[in-house]
Amino acid sequence: MSASQTFQQLQEIYKNGKLAGSWLICGEKGVGKHTAVRQFIHFLMGTDESVAFHPDVKWVTRDYTDKEKKDIIKTLQEGRALDEQADRARKAEITVEDIAQGLMFLGLTSAQNQWRVLVIDTAEDMNTNAANSLLKRLEEPTPQTVIFLISHNKGKLLPTIRSRCRTLTVAPASDKEIVDFLNTFDLSFDDKAFVVRLANGSFGLAQDLATCDAPALYSEMADLLVAQPFNDADVISFCSRMLADETKTTVLQTLVSHYFAEHLPQAQQPRAWLDLWDNFQSTQRDIVNLNLEKKDVFVDFFCQLGRLR
Repeated sequence: MSASQTFQQLQEIYKNGKLAGSWLICGEKGVGKHTAVRQFIHFLMGTDESVAFHPDVKWVTRDYTDKEKKDIIKTLQEGRALDEQADRARKAEITVEDIAQGLMFLGLTSAQNQWRVLVIDTAEDMNTNAANSLLKRLEEPTPQTVIFLISHNKGKLLPTIRSRCRTLTVAPASDKEIVDFLNTFDLSFDDKAFVVRLANGSFGLAQDLATCDAPALYSEMADLLVAQPFNDADVISFCSRMLADETKTTVLQTLVSHYFAEHLPQAQQPRAWLDLWDNFQSTQRDIVNLNLEKKDVFVDFFCQLGRLR
């Protein structure tokens, strides 16, 4: 079901008195799981969607604790550099301390005699200790409390986590829903069609593609790959710009996949193209594990692909 249908389903579950407990809200990244849960929480608490905070709702993410946020602010105010390694390690997962704080919050008395809601977004970011610490509460739900676990890939969750939650799956949006969503952006008809094709039912990806002007970036990338002579410096500049933040990196990965799928059927050396693609995907998976420089991986891939062209 769609994100809007998921929201309506949760409303019906609440009206039937069957909400308390744990829910796994799963589906591909960007299909609207977060939006559906947030809309339902506003409905449950009787608040307007413009309200960003509610004392009976807690979101647990790969974020910093309140104390760590204060320490970061203090460090910056004192003009000292942040520890980059510790920064990356902290943001890599949801820890047992994060879950402990969430469960402690869930056990408190409601500030307004309402429901207490804990959201874990995204659930597969929990490390093993964090997931195990959550299990007992999933087995023994407290009245007037609800836990939502949002997951892009439920297969990464412990089987014991999945078995203790009721599951609602959010399906990718239809092309019409994506087009309606894109009408809020200043895009031509052809650009909308391009974004819809690449978004593959994901509102989140559609927004990233539209915001970054993906059609123009795709044309720029395609021109770089057929330039004669091939210009390594231009490729390095393009990759540096596209890998500057997480959103642009996601867009670049999507554009590369589309380019490859579009041009492979006409390739003069299809075996070489496929070998290059397999190596590129494998190396991307190893970027974190082997501490590889992301820009070097993409630049090398573009240079090899450009020479195959």
